Amino acid sequence: MGAINPEAKHRNILELIEYSGIPCVNSASTLLMGYERLSMMNNLKKLGLPVIDFNVATNTSQLRNLEMQFPFVVKVGNHHGGYGKSLVSTEEQWEELKDLLFIHQDYVTTEKFINYKYDIRYLAINNKVWAMKRKGKYWKANSLTQEYKIIEPEKEWMEKIRVLQENIKADIVAIDVLETENGEKVILEYNDIPGLSGFPEDAKLELASIVKSKK
Repeated sequence: MGAINPEAKHRNILELIEYSGIPCVNSASTLLMGYERLSMMNNLKKLGLPVIDFNVATNTSQLRNLEMQFPFVVKVGNHHGGYGKSLVSTEEQWEELKDLLFIHQDYVTTEKFINYKYDIRYLAINNKVWAMKRKGKYWKANSLTQEYKIIEPEKEWMEKIRVLQENIKADIVAIDVLETENGEKVILEYNDIPGLSGFPEDAKLELASIVKSKK
């Protein structure tokens, strides 16, 4: 799964894992909840967690109906990790990008560009929570990370990720939070197959204990 664009066969495999009772971290039913980015964002919104507002065109002919102020971010389909994403700053860029988007059959999302100061990843494993403040090379969060620092998790955000973790019944889950210059924070997405790079060894040991318990 991860950053790939899920296909029907991947959903079939997850359903078979769930049906067969094969131990899985996270469980197949949890992974199915986050399988599609739109359903993942819907889940965050229903839980009352702060997410970025976005518009969606289900096909490229509807792009002309999406009016956005520059700059804004365009995302094609269901990829994670910054893939399928582009920053649009001018009318000329938008016209050229629409020509490229025309060849895609997937839905297209547009959202306001947030000139964030930091990208903060909150990671929950079992009943423990860690937080990492990150800075990427360019504008994309969670991509080409150049700086990172483990920080003390804020109580408010520990509670938010625990609400999510309990709702989707996740052994492990991460939320990526963008922090602006004025201190505003918003959730970019949640990740039910998060990488552990940069997190302390005890986070990896905690995950290993889950794997062992499912044998």
